[in-house]
Amino acid sequence: MITGLRCRSSACRANRSRPCWWTSSAASRVIFFIVEESEDKIVLGNRACPFAEKVIGRPSMCMMTSNVFGQIAARNLGYAKIELQETIARGDAGCRVVVHLQETPEAARAEGREYFSPTGANA
Repeated sequence: MITGLRCRSSACRANRSRPCWWTSSAASRVIFFIVEESEDKIVLGNRACPFAEKVIGRPSMCMMTSNVFGQIAARNLGYAKIELQETIARGDAGCRVVVHLQETPEAARAEGREYFSPTGANA
């Protein structure tokens, strides 16, 4: 459960129109760090899951991560597509989450869930 959020992105601090990326509270010990950052996408990684070993074989539990990042980006920019490239639930050593910030050809080819702001960007 995410109980506290802190901004970690240099893009967030430099440009408030971009979404912020966070780490969850110390209680859950899950930290998403920025692997790559561009105008079109932000790639996040982590090495631990708040569900620990209970997540193994249960990739549907990753929807919480997708929903959190998707809603954050869509509420700030109007659109996001979340691609879960690697997940602990599927047996990977960590998670690699691609947050597509714009509807690009790369985002269109990616497998993932799209999120839209109900009233457009900055809702």
